[in-house]
Amino acid sequence: MTMKRVKEFKAHHGWVTSLAVHPTQPFVLSASSDKLIKLWNWEKGWECIRTFTGHLHWVNQVKFNPHDANTFASASYDGTVKIWRILSPTHFSSLNCERVQACVDYYPTCVDQQHYIVTGSDLGFANTDMYQ
Repeated sequence: MTMKRVKEFKAHHGWVTSLAVHPTQPFVLSASSDKLIKLWNWEKGWECIRTFTGHLHWVNQVKFNPHDANTFASASYDGTVKIWRILSPTHFSSLNCERVQACVDYYPTCVDQQHYIVTGSDLGFANTDMYQ
């Protein structure tokens, strides 16, 4: 099997630290050391259709919510995890942590229908959090 580059473009002014593909729409989220998250539409020639601001340091990871693909989470070097709607450039929920947040993911629960995330931080700490 051979691979061939299809498209290359300047996405951020810093390192691209994370990418997340939307499960049903032609969207890709990118996170960067430039503190920004961007939403790209590949059907429109990889046009940036939204820029999300609010982190004070590198954004280390982004993940779409598998229970609601119109929302996503971001983990940042600024010690926060933020929850966003793809239709709004600002977050609607924020969790302030004591440490750098390196990664984030959602996990399913069928028992109480709440939204749970698990985060990983510097110094080997992992956290489980719920948000509404």
